[in-house]
Amino acid sequence: MYARVARWEGADPHALAAAAAEIDERSESGPPEGVPAKGLLMLVDRVNGRAMAVTLFETEEDMAKGHEVLNTMSPPGEEKMGQRSVEIYEASTLRILGEWPDAASTDDSVDDEAAHSHDAE
Repeated sequence: MYARVARWEGADPHALAAAAAEIDERSESGPPEGVPAKGLLMLVDRVNGRAMAVTLFETEEDMAKGHEVLNTMSPPGEEKMGQRSVEIYEASTLRILGEWPDAASTDDSVDDEAAHSHDAE
């Protein structure tokens, strides 16, 4: 799994809120055409005018394709979004809380292989 992290700093708080709402609405129908993403996490700090969009890709090839397309796009209200930087990471761990074994459970039937099956994803 690979992650493309786009960061904005120095954004106008109102522009940031509007951009985040529009990205949220657009993402409901899936990723933009040509972006083979598996997930999106948008983090917003309105008080300090910062945001991060973490886009997840299954393979390095998918990430490269998505990165190329996303680099041609601009966020809504870009002129008020401040400086943008983009970084690429290999995701070593991805956990969704509902997928974690119940820590309070006394059921020992969950073996290490099943408990760590998402590490390779």
